[in-house]
Amino acid sequence: MNTVTPIKNILTPYDGSPQAKNALWYAISLTKLVSGHLTILKSYNVAMETTTADATTSIYPIALTDFREITEDELSELNSEFKELDEVQYTTVSSPGIIITAIEIYTEDNPTDMIIMGTDGANGWDEFIGGSTTANMVGNTASTPLWVVPHTVKSYEPPKNIAIAVDPDNTPAAEKITFLKEVSTLFSAEVSVIYVADKKTESINTFAESIELNTPVHWLQGDIDDALLDFSTTNDIDVLFVVHKDRNFFASLFHSSVAKKIVSHASMPVIVL
Repeated sequence: MNTVTPIKNILTPYDGSPQAKNALWYAISLTKLVSGHLTILKSYNVAMETTTADATTSIYPIALTDFREITEDELSELNSEFKELDEVQYTTVSSPGIIITAIEIYTEDNPTDMIIMGTDGANGWDEFIGGSTTANMVGNTASTPLWVVPHTVKSYEPPKNIAIAVDPDNTPAAEKITFLKEVSTLFSAEVSVIYVADKKTESINTFAESIELNTPVHWLQGDIDDALLDFSTTNDIDVLFVVHKDRNFFASLFHSSVAKKIVSHASMPVIVL
């Protein structure tokens, strides 16, 4: 592994769910590997108690400080479950509001090289890709790569085979692939360019040459989901990169049917640029 790393400040949202715990294990391992700093972010919503009497509804806000104290207590106890936290530099942060807002605020005020989050399989991917809240997060954190860990990935392994899925009609700009090149160099990983189209497209070859990593190009045909899954499985892809650039392409690439197959049958993290 190259000793120069573009990944130093890692952020992972945490809510105590199995997928969040899985992503935290993954984030700890990556942080340790790159000698970076991990921030564990937990948000808390301000619940409202509603009572009805004589057709009148009264709303009583529960004290914000109570939620903050509960959240901070939960975070302070993490190292009892995650012993490996003692081996990395880490910070816990609690924030009011929904997690997406908390992430946006944190990344605006703090340097963040990577966000790592987990999903719980096909249902999680449906929520991640299709849910309006998380879709907004992807769009609003476009400058920060998002490393998504499916539930099938139970341990961190440095990627050796990377693929980037490219839309032949909208090849990524140079700034979009900088992180891809840095990760490839960091882990001495091989990179493949894959695209699904009815016919070969010369613009993809030009894009692959611009990466300057002696990158092979693979032209795939058929349904996008089947093509990506078959290629990823047969070629032992460790990490799949996708570019959040055109909403239509992003939606077609990660339609729920695609997501279900990839997450259910391929143990492969996805990095959204």
